[in-house]
Amino acid sequence: MKQKLTLSSLLLFFFSPIAALAYSFKNSGIEGTAGNAGYKSSNIFDTANLPDLLGKLISIGLSVIGVVLLGYLIYGGFHWLTSEGDQKKVNESKDTIKHAIQGLAVIFFAYALTMAARMVYDRLGLGK
Repeated sequence: MKQKLTLSSLLLFFFSPIAALAYSFKNSGIEGTAGNAGYKSSNIFDTANLPDLLGKLISIGLSVIGVVLLGYLIYGGFHWLTSEGDQKKVNESKDTIKHAIQGLAVIFFAYALTMAARMVYDRLGLGK
């Protein structure tokens, strides 16, 4: 009974809306500190032209996909470690890892291509 009460108290504390609202990042001064350091706080939608916006959105999308594929790679490694020597599970895990590495390579090259296109676009002055 005491363990259930302790567990429910901890869950209530960690998942209560009061704990989530205890700190407001709007009043933390992050934007002011960034401005004082010479960085401007920008929204991705503050761009004046469509190619810059698309480049930023593609970069964000590729970054998210890269993180997902990294998780997929970790999953394959964990699956391999817990296969207990079963050759079928080991082969499935190797395939998972192989596919994750191939996906990461594709994402890396797509990201590099996007960055190269943005650099060419900026160097030619097409956004101004």
